[in-house]
Amino acid sequence: MPADIVEAVRAKTDSRCQSGCCCDSGCGVSLEGIPEPFVLINLEHPDAPRHRDHSPRHNHPHCDFLVIAGGDKDGGPWVAPIELTTGNKDGDLLLRQLRAGADIADDLLPPGVAFRFRPILAHDGRLHDYVITEVIRRESSLIKLRAEVESIELMRCRESLVDFLIE
Repeated sequence: MPADIVEAVRAKTDSRCQSGCCCDSGCGVSLEGIPEPFVLINLEHPDAPRHRDHSPRHNHPHCDFLVIAGGDKDGGPWVAPIELTTGNKDGDLLLRQLRAGADIADDLLPPGVAFRFRPILAHDGRLHDYVITEVIRRESSLIKLRAEVESIELMRCRESLVDFLIE
């Protein structure tokens, strides 16, 4: 078993789906200052992990990236499913994508470890207000990872991810 949570997750994922850039289709977030060590998994990559209930040959919704960042002390590493979006999108689809990212994280994290959870939706500013207020911000839109339940953190494309992880 690897020495820390980040290394355990890194060992369970194909190196071809590990990335140093969190960007997709005209939207990206900066990784500058992100807690070390970290692993960024591109869930769009064909070799990326899938949820245990999803077959790689079926097109199930999932978020774009999953980041595990920071050491095992002080509450454990940050676990953040990240969806990057441009334009206006279906809010329920965005929720399903982030929930699928949390499910994948659940499969990758060792059992019984401490972590801090933060689902992230990065958008380019064209996301309709209805999607934000009536879908993303409603109480039933919480994202769950094991015993952790969190609301979605909204950020803009090109902002620094660390500003939305560190409280």
